[in-house]
Amino acid sequence: MPETAARRFLWASVAGIAVSCAAFAWMVTGGTFRFFRSVPFSNFYDVQARSLLHGTWSMPASVLSIEGIRTNGRTYMYYGPVPAIMRLPVLLVTHRFDGRLTEPSLLIAFLVALVFSSLLSWRIRRIIRGPVEVSGVEMGLTAGLIMVIGLGTVFLFLGSTAQVYEEAELWGAAFTLGALFALVGFLERPTGKGLVATGILATLAMLTRGSVGIGPLVAMGLAAVIYLLVWLSNVAPRWRPTARMLTRVSGIRATATPGRFGLGLLAAMGIPLALYVTINEIKFATPFSIPLSRQVLTFENAHRRAALAANGGSLFGLKFLPTNLLQFVRPDALTVTRVFPWIFFPGKALVLGNVLYSTRDWTSSIPASMPVLFLLALLGMVVVYRSGSHRPRPTTACSLESSTREGTMGPSEPALAAETASPGITALRLPLLGSAAGTGGILIIGFIAERYLADAMPFLVVAALAGWHSVLRWRPGSDMGSAPRTVRRLAGALLAGLALFEVWTTFSLSLFYQRELGPVVTIPKRAGMVSLQNRVNHWLFGGPVTGVRFVSKLPLHAAPLDLAVVGNCAAVYQFDGNTWQPVELGGRGGALLLDVTFPRTDLGRRQPLVVTGGSSPQDVVAVAWEGGDRYRFSYYFAGSNFFGIGRRWYTEAPVTVPSGPNRVQVDLVTGLGQVYITVGGSPVFSLIYPVASPTDVRLGTAPPGIPTTPQFAGSIRSLTVPTPICNELERRRPG
Repeated sequence: MPETAARRFLWASVAGIAVSCAAFAWMVTGGTFRFFRSVPFSNFYDVQARSLLHGTWSMPASVLSIEGIRTNGRTYMYYGPVPAIMRLPVLLVTHRFDGRLTEPSLLIAFLVALVFSSLLSWRIRRIIRGPVEVSGVEMGLTAGLIMVIGLGTVFLFLGSTAQVYEEAELWGAAFTLGALFALVGFLERPTGKGLVATGILATLAMLTRGSVGIGPLVAMGLAAVIYLLVWLSNVAPRWRPTARMLTRVSGIRATATPGRFGLGLLAAMGIPLALYVTINEIKFATPFSIPLSRQVLTFENAHRRAALAANGGSLFGLKFLPTNLLQFVRPDALTVTRVFPWIFFPGKALVLGNVLYSTRDWTSSIPASMPVLFLLALLGMVVVYRSGSHRPRPTTACSLESSTREGTMGPSEPALAAETASPGITALRLPLLGSAAGTGGILIIGFIAERYLADAMPFLVVAALAGWHSVLRWRPGSDMGSAPRTVRRLAGALLAGLALFEVWTTFSLSLFYQRELGPVVTIPKRAGMVSLQNRVNHWLFGGPVTGVRFVSKLPLHAAPLDLAVVGNCAAVYQFDGNTWQPVELGGRGGALLLDVTFPRTDLGRRQPLVVTGGSSPQDVVAVAWEGGDRYRFSYYFAGSNFFGIGRRWYTEAPVTVPSGPNRVQVDLVTGLGQVYITVGGSPVFSLIYPVASPTDVRLGTAPPGIPTTPQFAGSIRSLTVPTPICNELERRRPG
């Protein structure tokens, strides 16, 4: 029966993981299922891997841009190296995927997180329920639980933006879940193999994202202290009562060689800690902290400088704890909005006390957006920590021996045994305590963001799985399943309803952030979302589109997601809660629509596509043929303020462009400092930085002094820019 149960549990988990990964793939690719795209702030790990191949931790300042930290004339990134190291097998054989691996990396991290969650579920199931069969109903429930963990939590949200930030969060949580899985197995049955696995996974977690990776290290450190105390009690009898009490309370299984395991745990904890400190010293000349005063963003952003000055030069401190804790646990952190998919973020976090935050991004909370996981985690905490919960199975013959040891103890003072009983569910106590410590970083930082909830996921998953299997233990006919059938059915219906609500809520928040609220939402992506919302609104309710203003110039303030039509369809903008963002630009609003046939000449040389900005010096949009059907787009700045560097090119990775004529749209949003280029409707270039005004536009010809070929070798002509969204809004204008 155990083999059959394991096989049925495996297939149920595989089904849940497969559905979840398919949905995540849709989300992370923006609904296209086209991987290997390049977006801003997605190439950090690729460039870090290339730097490591050249024997240095430093990276080009132009790559790291505002996230770079300067030390002794060099620029470093503050993210751990593991995701970069994992790219080496690909980068060693080709340059084709440079800057394009974040989306597949996120999908793999999502898969790894769910695999470790399912392995933890099986291990906790065996601890709580023993070797019982897996029924057909439980198979369905198991698949559903995995889908809730994958699609109803911040894990799915991390796929809404494919950047280095989300990649670090997701891999950090995945490796931490793996380390906790290995640690629970070790505490239940201590072996050298289990100790090594725990140490390796903890090292990967710590060197990916230290804030969450510290959790397994804290748990291992506590276990090491108890093991060493057990060893001490064998040679110093006065410590035996304390050792017995601690092993019982902490879920430690004493062994014949407690000293060996204690030292092993110290090593498994110390190695990743030492590596982290060493790398931090090399980069920043400090063992643990990140010198934000030397970050490029601090040099560029007055608000960041003010936040650091107001908080003693740091963005960490206990003064942030009340605000962050309130935001992450408040039960009302959701609102309903008029547009699809309707469930929206609350307003920005309420600041308690006189503290200045660097950023308060759109953020919900654990109880509001993940109610099923939250309620199961509360139950799990009660089950794991209540006194005498799920007492361990009877001790084996080699449990607590009464053998004497000359000069150490007398017949009435038995030593801690060579092998005590299995600790049962108490084996989860230290892992839960450690993973709770891994949430500390997001509670004391002057930065609030939805993605930070990923640091709490290892703790939530372990606690929720304990609660889940305790619920399944209350089956009909057992001593804990005597509740009336009607009560059980109502409880099941409530749980199912909450699960559906959780999945839809996460989908809704993720979609809003990906396509309307996030930091790198392109004009085509925002336009597609607004068009979809207008169609859904018209299909369901009819009548005029609500929340639209028709203005001659943009107002200072508006409600989030409000639209503004400027002039006679010069542009359509949407308010994202901070600023007005472009949805659609007309010819008078900064858009250029071109019919272009790209040349296959002058390999590797930039050719001028658009020159704009008026009198010299001028901004230039250029393209270079990289061989075959691949082209690289670049932008040349007229000014000298690009991250403190003089006039230079900003270049993104090559893209595939079909042969023959192509519709190319260049959107120059000078008021916000944005450039978007699409070819055939597909984004090929995006830049968020102040650019020259689209005046005195010149097509295909570069003035003297511009480092391009004099002429564009292909064909290029200007077209009228269509404005379908604006036309529809005008058609449905009230009155």
